[in-house]
Amino acid sequence: MKKTFEGGHSDFVTSVAFSVHDPNSLASSSTDKTVVVWNVKAGKPTYTLTEAADEVHTVAWSPTAEG
Repeated sequence: MKKTFEGGHSDFVTSVAFSVHDPNSLASSSTDKTVVVWNVKAGKPTYTLTEAADEVHTVAWSPTAEG
């Protein structure tokens, strides 16, 4: 199955990770200094973190669902 995600990053995607607690959530990091949380079914971003000082190279979810 092929899925296209649009409207999130403005530069290269460096990492992706599915949530261990919600299979409908995917996070991606980018050289555009953002992390985007996606709704997998809709293929659209649900939240964008924009506070990174530099490129973001890796993204991961907490295995305990806590910070």
